[in-house]
Parts: sequence; structure tokens; C-alpha cells
Amino acid sequence: MSDVFISYRSDHDSVIAERLTRELKRRGLSAFMDREIAAGAEFSSASREALSSSSAVVVLLSSETGNDRWVRDEVNTALEGRKNVIPVLLGPGAKNNWIWPLVADRQAIFVESERDLRKVVDGVLLSITKEKVSSELDQLSDPSPRPPDRLGRRMPELSFDLAARRRRWFAIAIAILGALIGSLLTLLLLR
Repeated sequence: MSDVFISYRSDHDSVIAERLTRELKRRGLSAFMDREIAAGAEFSSASREALSSSSAVVVLLSSETGNDRWVRDEVNTALEGRKNVIPVLLGPGAKNNWIWPLVADRQAIFVESERDLRKVVDGVLLSITKEKVSSELDQLSDPSPRPPDRLGRRMPELSFDLAARRRRWFAIAIAILGALIGSLLTLLLLR
């Protein structure tokens, strides 16, 4: 599993993809490029597997991206899988291709220099961090059922809802008060 899947046109944008991969790895993230696919492996299934296991997808777009079949398929797969797609525009003609309309609704990062690659890495780090925090918060707000104890019994879920606790105590107090009043009335009627 890699943190970041890099989608790019291999014959033109590979130098920038490799620089970006090095920068991501230097910052502690794992990145996948299609050059990592083993010789003889089925390219499309290996690529699809790497894409589905990644946390974010960086799409490098340039004037040369054109209608590259692989980049288009990778972007479509990422969008269908609800991946966080980060468009990176390489040069002034980066929006002049068939792929840009697929990701035009996303915040893009324009790269002109090595320093701009660091902005891409910062954006990816922020994106992955937000995704992890959101996932952890979802797990906290929707806890899974408790595992059974040693005897196979399921423990009841504990409620930490303050309003529910107050309602429960109020109901208990009313029940006790009703029982006391009933007992007093019974004693008074029996005299």
C-alpha cells in the first residue's frame, strides 16, 4: 500500500514525477509510480490495485498530457473510488487537455519550480492528515459492538449521553416518588 499514487504521462512528465516521488519519500510518505510495476506483471491490474490502496492521487497535467488513455483511466478510477484527487498543473498549457475537465472542480497546484514541488508535498500531507483524522473521528463517533467477554456474553453498550442520563434518573426519581406516595396512601387508608 502506498500513501500517494502519481498519475502522469510517462514519456513527458516522468522527470517531475520522479522528483515529486523523491520529495514525498523524503517527507515520510510512500509514493507509487508505474515504473515500480514488476516486469511481466499485468500493468492495468497492478496499477488499479496500487490506486485503490492509496490515500491520495496526484495527477500531473501538462500541455503534453493530451488525451492520454492511462492518465484518463486512472483519474476516472480515482474519482469513482472517491479518492482525494490533487491536480498539479505543469506549465501554462496544463489545462488544455481532455483530462482537466474531470478534475477542474478540485483545488489545483501550479508548479513552476522545485519550490513548488514542496507545495505539492505540503498539500498531499495536509490532505492525508485530514483524511486520517476524519476517519478516526468517524470510528470514535460510531463505535463497533463490544467483543464478547470470556464467557461469550456481550457487554451492554455504555451511554455517555448526558441528556439520556438525566432522563433516566428523572424517570427513576418519579418511580420512587410514586411508590412512596402509593405506600403513604395505603397506610392512611388502612388506619
